[in-house]
Amino acid sequence: MLPNHAPLSRPRLALAIGDPAGIGPELAARLLADKEVTDAAQIIVIGDGRVLNEGARVAGVQIDVERCSLDEPLSADSSKPVFIDMEHLDPKTIPVGKVSRAGGSFALENFKMALALGVTGEVEPAQDKRLP
Repeated sequence: MLPNHAPLSRPRLALAIGDPAGIGPELAARLLADKEVTDAAQIIVIGDGRVLNEGARVAGVQIDVERCSLDEPLSADSSKPVFIDMEHLDPKTIPVGKVSRAGGSFALENFKMALALGVTGEVEPAQDKRLP
């Protein structure tokens, strides 16, 4: 990801999808489907598109995100949430409700990417007080 430090009209926050065998994918999908949340901040979601799509299916929501890959720069202020597709886990390989090394590795890689975005200034600290 190339740094893009243009001033933003709303805070930019990272959301790493957690354990794919838990409720993380559904919660991420519900958050992305909530217009109040997505109007308040530019949400950058990190994970695997197949996991997010399965979370949306289970949650019964439709999501509309701008998708990008690891080698693309983030847009300055997309009107949609941005999804960074790490393409690193097929949800069919993870049994729902069971802890696994693959699920933990998935979550860890997502969290590492979120932290890297914070270090480079691509996203703001989670304690930003401008959110309702």
